[in-house]
Amino acid sequence: MIKLKLSDGFTKLHKDLSSLKKIKDKTDRKQAEESLKENEEFNKSILENSPSPIMIINPDKSIRYVNPALEKITGFSFKEIISLGKNTPYPGWIKEIKSIYTKKLKYAMTKDIDPAELPFINKSGQKFWVEISSKPVKNNQQLEYVLVNFKDITEQKKAYDALEKTLNNTITTMVSIAEKREPFMAGHQKRVAALSVKIARELNLSDDKIKAIRTAAFIHDIGKINIPLPILLKPGKLTNKEFKMVKTHPRVGYDIVKKIEFNYPIAIFILQHHERLSGSGYPDGLKSKDITLGAKIIGVADVVEAMSSPRPYRPALGIEKVLEEIQNNKGKLYDPEIVEACLKIITDKKFSFK
Repeated sequence: MIKLKLSDGFTKLHKDLSSLKKIKDKTDRKQAEESLKENEEFNKSILENSPSPIMIINPDKSIRYVNPALEKITGFSFKEIISLGKNTPYPGWIKEIKSIYTKKLKYAMTKDIDPAELPFINKSGQKFWVEISSKPVKNNQQLEYVLVNFKDITEQKKAYDALEKTLNNTITTMVSIAEKREPFMAGHQKRVAALSVKIARELNLSDDKIKAIRTAAFIHDIGKINIPLPILLKPGKLTNKEFKMVKTHPRVGYDIVKKIEFNYPIAIFILQHHERLSGSGYPDGLKSKDITLGAKIIGVADVVEAMSSPRPYRPALGIEKVLEEIQNNKGKLYDPEIVEACLKIITDKKFSFK
């Protein structure tokens, strides 16, 4: 009898403990659900009240959410954006840049996108500029969503465009001065700029870098305004003293341009365009790793144009001699990748100085 009563007691205690555990589990679950709900409401409140335009994209590329700040700058409501399609929707504010949008969206699914400038069109048809950045959010290596941040930079872009226009006018004036003093030099700089742009595009450089290289190439010989015309136009071979004078033009050009504020080191490109991989160039005898890419591109384009055109001291050397020069000195004087790009452009007849 005693044994039976003890067993009954343990059974009752076990049932009581099980009941308590169930009650605790329900309480914990309820608390967790309430906490999760609070977090979701808190996060939603942050998104709704953020002054920064934000968009959340699902793994299937459909848009999950846009906040009021994004609705404001695009002019489209959340419902209008969502209703445009589930797979890679194209709302009006990305009109005319669908290919860029698709490319960046594909990249954003796996990697962060550093701030990039893009032109958008709002609901009223007005163009505006944004800077976007994105971050994929994962859980156990699985993509949950992509968080995209937007920044309206329309006013900054207008100010930059105005400044760029002023700079372009300054550059045009510089070229005009050079042309009046020495007509063949201005034509040379324009042709070098044209070939430099072709090479830069062949190398898949960004539009900003290409623009910077074009600008530098357009005025790369501006320092020659400091060289006496009898030396520049001399029909015969230069003396050592005269050639020493000629070799000052990259630094003079650098000194002229260095105080103009560009987004890229234009003055450095000008300073280094006669430097060579071997260290045999001038004015500083720099070697490969110390020479900027822009200067290397302009350097190759400069050699190709100079050899292809007549000079006061010699006739044009012909395209065969030009190709031979850069091919033979590839990796010695000139960057191999740049030479290959230049050879491809010329041999495929994608470029002509005419």
